[in-house]
This record gives sequence, C-alpha cells and structure tokens, in this order.
Amino acid sequence: MNANEAAGNLNWLLGRLCESVPAIKQAVGVSSDGLALAKSEGVDRESAERLAAVSSGMIGLAYGSAGRFGAGPVSNVIIEMQRGWLFVTGIRDGSLICCLTEKDIDAALRERMGDA
Repeated sequence: MNANEAAGNLNWLLGRLCESVPAIKQAVGVSSDGLALAKSEGVDRESAERLAAVSSGMIGLAYGSAGRFGAGPVSNVIIEMQRGWLFVTGIRDGSLICCLTEKDIDAALRERMGDA
C-alpha cells in the first residue's frame, strides 16, 4: 500500500467515525511529528494543520507531565470548552486522532471515546 492509499484509508476511517458519532464536527489524524495525515470531510487543510499542531502539542505536554509526576502513561487529553469538547487520543507509533465535538455529546459516548 502506498502513501496515497494509506491516507485515503485514514480519511475513510475518520469519515466513518464522524458518521457514527454525529456530534463530532471535525476529526484529524496526526503523525508522530505533528503533521496532519488525514481529515474528515468538510475540514479544510488549514484547519486540519492547526488542529494537528494543537493536538500534538497537548499530547506532548501530557506525556511529559505523566513522566515527570509518575502517574503512568497518558490515555487521552480532553478539553472542555464553552461550546464543545476536544479529544486527543494516541493511536500507535506516536500518531494520534483529534476530534472536535459539540458540547452536548453524551457523557457515555465521551467515556467510550476515551477508552478507544
């Protein structure tokens, strides 16, 4: 599988995630070096790159904090905002998925996304 096929598969996966969880408004797959690898439909390139940079920085801070304070490995970074949530979850090899959701996302769904 070449890089274009892999990116297409990840775009498809993010699209399916957004379809199955309607409260997700934007989703971005991010490489271990903080670059946007894939994005859900409707997310422009600039927004994808901004979300990638923000989520990469946040997960880096969380990893550093966890290591410094001996609290064990980081599973997720979750930020509550006035009108939404930002979820950042590592997926493998330092890559991550970042999802921006509506504020009224169900609490049980937040728990399920956190366990992904």
